[in-house]
This record gives sequence, C-alpha cells and structure tokens, in this order.
Amino acid sequence: MRKLKIKFVDFWGGFQPIESAFWRYLTNYFELEYSEQPEIIFYSVFGNEYLNYDCYKIFYTGENVRPNFYECDLAISFDYNKNWRNLRIPLYTRITDLTKLTSKIKNETVYTPKTKFCCMVVSNSECKFRNDFFEKLSEYKKVDSGGRYLNNIGFTVENKIEFIKDYKFVISFENSEYPGYTTEKIVEPMLCGSIPIYWGNPLIEKDFNTSSFVNFYDYNSVEKVIERIIEIDNNDLLFYSIQKMSNFKNDSLMDFQDFDKASKYLSNSVDMVILEKPINKRLIGIIYKKIIKRALKLFTKFKK
Repeated sequence: MRKLKIKFVDFWGGFQPIESAFWRYLTNYFELEYSEQPEIIFYSVFGNEYLNYDCYKIFYTGENVRPNFYECDLAISFDYNKNWRNLRIPLYTRITDLTKLTSKIKNETVYTPKTKFCCMVVSNSECKFRNDFFEKLSEYKKVDSGGRYLNNIGFTVENKIEFIKDYKFVISFENSEYPGYTTEKIVEPMLCGSIPIYWGNPLIEKDFNTSSFVNFYDYNSVEKVIERIIEIDNNDLLFYSIQKMSNFKNDSLMDFQDFDKASKYLSNSVDMVILEKPINKRLIGIIYKKIIKRALKLFTKFKK
C-alpha cells in the first residue's frame, strides 16, 4: 500500500481531518500520514493558508463556489462537467449511508408518526426566494421555523434531525441556486420519512427520483407547488406512498453516491495527479499564487 502524506487547511471550524469522509475515502487505498510536510493538501474555501504550499493541491467545496484549476490539481465539487480533474462528490453524499433511501430499506423502516405539518431550519437570511416561499406557504398553515432566522417556536433547534422527524414536510431550499449544487438539506428529511420541498439544483432529477419529494422544478410556480403540498397534506394514502418510494431513479445509487465506488474514484484520481505531474499547469499556478499573495499583502497594507 502506497504511503501518502497529507494535510487539510482552510476547512470550516471544528473540521476533524482524521474523522472526515476524505480520510475514510483514501484509507483503503493508501497508508495515510497527517504531515506538516505533505505531498498533497486538501483545502476548502474558509481561508488562504493553501497559498503557502507548493505541493499537490486538492480543492474541496460544499459551498456554491467554482474550482480554480490554476490553483488546484484536482477538485472535489458538485459541478457537472467532464473534466477528469473535477470529481462530482456533492456534500450530501457525506451525510450517511445512502442505501437507507432505497425502497427495500425504506419499506422496512418504521418512521416516527408525522403529527405536524411543515418546518424549516434556516440561519442564513440571504435567500429571498426561500424567505418568500416560507411566508406564502404559511398562509395555508403555520410553518414552524426552528433556525435563527424567522424563528417562531421560541427556541433554536440544536438537533435538526430530531426536530424535523415529526413533520410531514420540510422546506429544503438551498441558500442559492446553481446546477449541481446539492447539500444535506434534501437528504435529512428523506432519512426521517418526511417529504422535502426542494429548490436549488435545477438538475436535481439527475441525482434523485423527483416523484419521491416535492420538486419545485417540476412545477416552476410557487402557487402550483403549494397546490401539490396541500393535495398531499389532505391525502394520507398519497403521503405514505411517496414516503416509501425509493429516492433514487431505478432504485439504485450512482457511483459517486456509493461510498466504496467514490473511494476508488477519488483514490485513482489522486494517483493520476501524482503520476501525471502537470508541470505546465503547475508553473502557471505558482505564478498565479505569487500574484494572489502579493495582492493580499497590498490589501492588508492598504487596510492599515
């Protein structure tokens, strides 16, 4: 088994490298060592420490941010493209074993009874479309909001899964809209047997069976989406039939949704990065990095 020295920088607060999905992806194919002199760094969007390294770089984003291939040798993102240096492994695939969302497992699962109508857990106030939808749906019945934004239940939810499991519907809108941008928001209600009301990735049908949730892009009208929600809300048989549906087309996971296949996918790509040694790109990247570092110094000096 090949030895590989790696390090993680510019990830979110509380990120634990050795407990992360990335470490688990690679540990079956490499003998990993967390090192201050890494061969490869994984970096994300929460800082600029990655600029201090001249080793191979793998960019990861769970945010609506595009990879910059002048800065990285490989990217793990949610983008749909055919560039071998971009691996589409969306954020939601790191949440759980997604086989739980196939029909066999769902039909064997006893879900918590749904005694409440609809909820939302949001702390980011930036998405006006989501905010407006919340207000519009609330005209039909109260929508419980448990996040820091639009909170109407008197406390802030600490355990999201525990909170949403009692609701028939969950507003599962992303913070912003972009093809492929799909986070944990759609998967969490599915795991609870609740029905997501989804908006964010216009191509969500590529990843999921859209009959198993309320997909805004099947209607493209707030009014029609709400009509569908009301229809399901008033028909228990319809609700339960949707609840038990497989969340995947053809009732099977795609390769990037399957942990073992995604592990092999990423490990093979890491091997290719090291073996290919894209010198021309890396020379451009070094020049690019120096320009960015110089700009950051000037900006810091200007602020002072």
